[in-house]
Amino acid sequence: MSEPSSTNVVSALAKDVWYYAVIRGAVAIVFGILALVWPDKVLPTFVLLLGIFWAVDGVLAIVHGIRTRGTPGAGSEIFFGVLGAIAGVFLIVRPAVGTEILLIVAGVWAIIGGLILAISAVRGRRSLGAAWTLGLAFGVITLAFGIFLVAAPDVAATTFGVLLGIYALLAGIALVLIGLSVRAIGRSAQTPAQ
Repeated sequence: MSEPSSTNVVSALAKDVWYYAVIRGAVAIVFGILALVWPDKVLPTFVLLLGIFWAVDGVLAIVHGIRTRGTPGAGSEIFFGVLGAIAGVFLIVRPAVGTEILLIVAGVWAIIGGLILAISAVRGRRSLGAAWTLGLAFGVITLAFGIFLVAAPDVAATTFGVLLGIYALLAGIALVLIGLSVRAIGRSAQTPAQ
């Protein structure tokens, strides 16, 4: 009995997991739109929305990492998911966190997550085809967002809401495109004749 080829493994995996990235992207896009529609709302509203987003995104990242274990970046996905879920629950439980603390927490989360995403994309570039560049873009966008938040923690609540909305929209679009690219990879991989 022969072992499955790497093409078969990638194809089967892509067919099973592509929609996780699309769901995460859709959640991020909705969150981004909400943040842009109401940028002048009280910061605790953004804290609560961000907490919900991070908690949901974290759980989805953990599930995705577990479903793809054994592939490049799966461990990083789980770690990033746990980090996001913990940060999200913290913000949900403590919505009165001050603006500066929120910005620093968000910045650290984004810096660590952006680095992990970028490294995972580069490590998985051989198996992901052109989709790895979208993963790298998502990592770089996340990293840049984090650096800005840590470097300028005195950003006003309205500005933070707008920046968060833009980031969530860009990240959401990147995730949807990643999911659709992975789906295309799964569909295009041919199963050799038995």
